[in-house]
Amino acid sequence: MVLIGTLYPLVMDALNLGKISVGPPYFNTLFVPLMSIMVIFLGIASVSRWKETSLSLLVSKLWLPAVLAVVAGFATNWLYSGTLDVWVVLAFVLSYWIVFAWGREFIGRLRKRKGLLSGLTKQSRSYYGMLLGHVGVAVTVIGIAMVTTFVEHRDARMAPGDTLEFRGYTFIFDGAREVQGPNYTSDMARVRVLYEGKPYREMFPEKRMYNARGMVMTQVALDPGLFRDLYIAMGEELENGAWALRLQFKPFIRWIWLGALLMMAGGLLAASDPRYRKQARRDVAARQAVTE
Repeated sequence: MVLIGTLYPLVMDALNLGKISVGPPYFNTLFVPLMSIMVIFLGIASVSRWKETSLSLLVSKLWLPAVLAVVAGFATNWLYSGTLDVWVVLAFVLSYWIVFAWGREFIGRLRKRKGLLSGLTKQSRSYYGMLLGHVGVAVTVIGIAMVTTFVEHRDARMAPGDTLEFRGYTFIFDGAREVQGPNYTSDMARVRVLYEGKPYREMFPEKRMYNARGMVMTQVALDPGLFRDLYIAMGEELENGAWALRLQFKPFIRWIWLGALLMMAGGLLAASDPRYRKQARRDVAARQAVTE
């Protein structure tokens, strides 16, 4: 992986695809192809046995998950945004590809058992941990694609009483007041938020001045959610009680962390499989027998 990351900019330069510097352009350009290749093989791994699976068997078992992933990817992107964005469609297709490929394999395992309950209970912890980790990858891919493509922000000058409509929300600026904290002095703004014309919540971004070092820091007002986060940050104070405000809408950003948590939980669940401890004890006993 390190070698690929080193050679990738050289390959782009040789093919006249442009130069990229180390930073966000580099990582964004590198992430998509490498992640896409990895996700494709994650789906193939659901039915592949090393050196034992023929290409015809792979095609016969994976053509349906592949078709369903493509259809579901296009449909999900269209239903969410009403447009077709290539990168978002690709992310959804790859994520569905993982879910459908491993879902097919899981259903196949259940069918080998006499009953559903028996099939569910007979699977090992390591197997369920593996499934959970793969779902975590799919969730993370969706989160990265959505927040990268559909993030929006507005920079506005807002005086008391001004309103701003943004992504179905109406933000009403009620002004700012000075607040004394334990070790700082703060200018705290009050922003009322309406959703589809109905009161939703109040948000209180701050601009803090810490007394000890004279450091100015912005305290962002955050409204978290499973499918989107709202941010309001205060900029500079302007004339007549007005302030420069930045409002941000970040969809599915929590899915990045949710996917990471699912992968971590899957790894812990797999590691807790008692078969590994039993095998470790057998290995220790075998080594002791050899030394004796």
